Amino acid sequence: MMEKPSRVRYGIIGFSFVACLINYGDRIAISVASPAIIEELNFTPIEWGYILSAFFWTYSLFGLIGGFVNDKFGARNTYGFTMIIWSMAVGLTSMAWNFISLLIIRLLFGAGEGPQVPTATKVVSNWFPKAESARALSLSQVGTTIGPIIATPLVAWLTVEMGWRVSFIVLASLGIIWAIGWFLFAKEYPNQHKKVNQNELDYIQQDKGNELDNYGIEATSGSKISTWSFIKKPYILSVSLCYFSYSFVLFLVVTWFPNYLVDQRGMTMKEMGIFSIWPWVGASIGLMIGGYLADHLVKRSKDGNLVSGRKYMIVICQIFTAITFSLSAVVESTALALTLTTIAMAFLLGSWQYQSLVIAIVPKQKLGAVSGFVQSISAVGGILAPIVTGYIVEISGSYNTAFYLGSIFCLIGAILVAIFVRPIKKNTEQNLKNTANL
Repeated sequence: MMEKPSRVRYGIIGFSFVACLINYGDRIAISVASPAIIEELNFTPIEWGYILSAFFWTYSLFGLIGGFVNDKFGARNTYGFTMIIWSMAVGLTSMAWNFISLLIIRLLFGAGEGPQVPTATKVVSNWFPKAESARALSLSQVGTTIGPIIATPLVAWLTVEMGWRVSFIVLASLGIIWAIGWFLFAKEYPNQHKKVNQNELDYIQQDKGNELDNYGIEATSGSKISTWSFIKKPYILSVSLCYFSYSFVLFLVVTWFPNYLVDQRGMTMKEMGIFSIWPWVGASIGLMIGGYLADHLVKRSKDGNLVSGRKYMIVICQIFTAITFSLSAVVESTALALTLTTIAMAFLLGSWQYQSLVIAIVPKQKLGAVSGFVQSISAVGGILAPIVTGYIVEISGSYNTAFYLGSIFCLIGAILVAIFVRPIKKNTEQNLKNTANL
């Protein structure tokens, strides 16, 4: 009787899911606690915008560095040690006393979290076949949308009952516990894990032999093609810029939406703690459905195309994000504004196929670095969104212009991906002939 395949890869992706849950729980905490922090430390909207943005300054840089670190030291070590670094920074947040101290702590926090996405991408590449990469990444990254659902009411309650500083100590301890569990359970590759049997190993490695990526570039271990040769390609640049627009809208919501509900929609702290989770419920649904649909389209493709389904998921979802997000700013009803923002976040997270596209078109030995580059460009959206929004609020007293700007970026990103990411067939002779023209 044939032995059933083991399922250790789902344990690995389960750990990555929890890491993403902690990641965004930690990230949203300062926004949820912002009314109390701003009141205690007397920050202006512009100062607060810079504090929120500081995270992304180092997040962007270390997203790029983290890709190279993954390629050099492996995803297992990178994931564990970066979790420890960012959890320490979360704990240090409880000790902040002024603008400079909190700014420095946020810089450390961003450095710790920067490598997370390229690391999660590398984990999926190591542990899942390419045809399942979008779904596996979505299962992992859905933690980023569920994290705020859990953390928002928790941090709001702790802030009201025990003070905002206590909430950061609680969150920091969760990250340290995760890192210990990860080092005990995880291995870099499936063949290194004692609980992975041969059937599961064969399934994971079904498409990981010598291969050509979708654009005909050789992916053999002896390939001498530089990382820059991928980064400069129009399809990588267009995916990166579209990911930037995604990040601008996402981190506008992450950093300013709780304050928006209090300042512009007139909610109390407790009401905000309840209602600001709505967009994250929509985001969770969109992320799960988007990953499933993208992989479903890949499996239904008759020509082995790993690009088309993911491309059009991005384009369609980004267009609908732009429409619904801009409308949420102009409606008078708070309930309708929340509903539209929730729908916008569902479409936004449904578009999260950027890294699965990178997995599809970049050989594994270059994956960490290219994934890190794409992540670092997206992080620029996170850098700009809090600062730009802070200036808009300070000057106009309204958030509407920031919502419109994010919507425009989404439309531009959708257009770039529609034009430059081409659905080229996998492993064909024509790919080889076209390589020089890409």
